[in-house]
Amino acid sequence: MFTLYLVTKLLLSPGIVLVASPPADECTFIRQEISNLPVTGGEVVVPNGTYVCLSPIILDRSNVTLRGQGSVTLRLGNNINTPVIVMGEIATPPIPLHNIQVVDITIDGNRWYQKYECWGGPCDSGGVSVIRNNGITVRGVTNGLIKNVFITGARSGGVVTEKGCYDLEIDHLVVTDSQFDGFAGYETTGARISDLVLKNNLAAGISLDIRFHGNFFKNIEIKDNGDVGIFMRDSNSNIFEDVSISNSGNHGVFLATTEDQSTCTYNNEFRNLSVIRARGVGFRLNDVCEGNFLSGVASFLQNRDGCISEAVGARLGIQGQVDCKD
Repeated sequence: MFTLYLVTKLLLSPGIVLVASPPADECTFIRQEISNLPVTGGEVVVPNGTYVCLSPIILDRSNVTLRGQGSVTLRLGNNINTPVIVMGEIATPPIPLHNIQVVDITIDGNRWYQKYECWGGPCDSGGVSVIRNNGITVRGVTNGLIKNVFITGARSGGVVTEKGCYDLEIDHLVVTDSQFDGFAGYETTGARISDLVLKNNLAAGISLDIRFHGNFFKNIEIKDNGDVGIFMRDSNSNIFEDVSISNSGNHGVFLATTEDQSTCTYNNEFRNLSVIRARGVGFRLNDVCEGNFLSGVASFLQNRDGCISEAVGARLGIQGQVDCKD
């Protein structure tokens, strides 16, 4: 009776306000362990469990590995409006770093409870707002590695590389339910990207732009994305091998440029490409950009607007067999 009376008095007495404790940042220990590594770098192992992060995990030192042990999920808290993991420096332009790895981790961007696409507020309004709230943002890293990573619910893209990345390796990556693209690449050269599943993202499966040159994709499954399967602009000498695209909300593959053609896509090869049930054409070469071609066996099946479409004067090269079934 005394306890009930006391609680009632606290709730009803004027001037008394009961304030809930703020949630704890369950990823603090990860950042602390990263900061405690020697100057030569090292590995931080995250034990089995789900951790709610109230700020991003920033790997801004060379020779650092973040590895999950067992089933590890890093989940962004409500209304935090940051990326989940940044590989590289957050300053722009970033100082180049090397040998940064993220391995064996699930990332939940919790996009339904984030207000902004960019860090802290409206995009490109200064400071870190130039950085999108991706599952993993890679900035100015050479010889980085992303392996055995599952990303869901990113407020912007799943994985985005930018600001001068070289010789990255991405292996066994699944990205689903991003607000925008599954994978986006900018200012990246020499990446080896294999065994990807990019599905149910609201924009493109893959979006490539701004000096994305000389990279290699192999064994890529792109399905049920809201826009094109692959978008490319200002992206040259890339190879796509064994890529399957199905049920895209727009074209399967879309190669474009700006009006002055300064960002044409040149000399890209698609080996054994399959495009099924796109709600556009299977492959659209939208501008007169030279040297792009299909090789091996290209298969186009039940794409709403046909198999291959070319702008006036444009020509997609064929160095193999094309199976076209509307």
